[in-house]
Amino acid sequence: MHASEGRRFGVTLTNSWRHLCARRHNRERGRGRTGHNLDPAAEYGPRGVRVSAVNPGPTRTEGTAAMGERLDQLAGLAPAGRPGTAEEIASAVVYLAGDAAAFMHGAVLAVDGGRTATS
Repeated sequence: MHASEGRRFGVTLTNSWRHLCARRHNRERGRGRTGHNLDPAAEYGPRGVRVSAVNPGPTRTEGTAAMGERLDQLAGLAPAGRPGTAEEIASAVVYLAGDAAAFMHGAVLAVDGGRTATS
């Protein structure tokens, strides 16, 4: 990697892409985060900085443990039929950080069990 190269990643909200939120302001706020994560791709790409985002689906973590069966029900609507794991989301970030993704700029990688494919 050259001194001017770098990588930047964001994690977006799945609901902002699928329009599942009941409240419009949550969807708009989510789209804003995605745009905020990706806008620098055009600005810093010429300097060798890669900017991409991961868009996770329902994921089983310590933070979602309180959702209980509701998380399973929500994840069951996607083709994968189950919640993702933190390791699966982290693997996507590792991929984006690696050389295999060197030509990816401004990409949003859906790691959502197929939710975006069925919207």
